[in-house]
Order: sequence, then structure tokens, then C-alpha cells
Amino acid sequence: MLGGADVSAFGRDDYDAVAWVNKVLEGKPGDAAMDAHISAVSMKLQILSADLNDDLERAMGDLVSALPRASAEAERVEGLAEALRNDLGRVDGRLQTLEASTSSSVLVLERLDLLKRNMETCSETLTEAARWSALVRECHGAFAASALRKVASQLEALHRSERVLRNVPGGGERSKTLEVRPSW
Repeated sequence: MLGGADVSAFGRDDYDAVAWVNKVLEGKPGDAAMDAHISAVSMKLQILSADLNDDLERAMGDLVSALPRASAEAERVEGLAEALRNDLGRVDGRLQTLEASTSSSVLVLERLDLLKRNMETCSETLTEAARWSALVRECHGAFAASALRKVASQLEALHRSERVLRNVPGGGERSKTLEVRPSW
């Protein structure tokens, strides 16, 4: 406070000089002369101004002395950013190369997987075809031995096998074999 007025008002955006001066003049002690009061306030403002000026000069000196370090640091950060940009460009190039080679490798793997699945299907079909003949012989043997449970289980296995082999050559004959009643 300076003669009844707050000096922090000088730093506010809504500072009003006339209102501040009026408030300082209103704060004059009743027995003091107005000229003496104004001189005292003026002296205090000059001292505050000198202190503020000293603080400002000190801060500017600190800023000026820190400027070369800040500038060097900014250049270092800029160099690091450039190096990072270059590294990212190299990584991007590697990723594109890897992606191109990976795409062709994935296509080869897909084709190999398709071949494997088709070969497994063929193997299963051939195994089932070989099994068909054995099942027919076993079924005939079970009929001859009058082993009806074994005949039922063999007929069930023959029906499953016929479904698997339906589109294989001889599918019609296999269907007839299941439909025709054996003559034994």
C-alpha cells in the first residue's frame, strides 16, 4: 500500500490512473499538508520505480546471458529433429521393402496352404476308397456269419463312406451296393 492505495493495481489490465491518484489523495492523514503528502507519495513511487528498474535490468541481464545457451539448445534440438526425420525416412523405406516382400511371401504361403489342404482331402478320399472295399468284404463276412450287430455297424460305416465318396468315380455303384440286398 502506498498512501492508502494498493500498488498491485499498476499490474492490472483495468488500471485507472485517475482513480488510483484520487484514492491516494483520499488516504492523506488529516493533519498533513497536501503538498507534503504528494511529495511523500511521489518519493515512494520514485523508489519503487528505481527498484523495479533494477529488477528489470537484472532480469534482462539474466535473459541475455541465457540466450546463447537457449540458442545452442534450440539448434541441438533442431539437429536431433532432423536426425529423427532421417531415421524415420529410413525406417519407412525398410517397412515398404519388407511389406512388398512379405506380401509375395504371404501369397506363396497361401498357395502352399491350399495345396496342402487339397492333398489332405485327396489322401482322405483315397483312404476312404480303400476302406470302402474292406468294409464291403467285412460286411459280407458278417452277413455270412449272421453277426447282425456287426452288419449294422458295418452298414453305418458304409453309408458314411458312401457320402464321402459320392462324387468320386464309381459313386453310383457304391450307392447301388448299399441299396441292393445281398443274395447270400
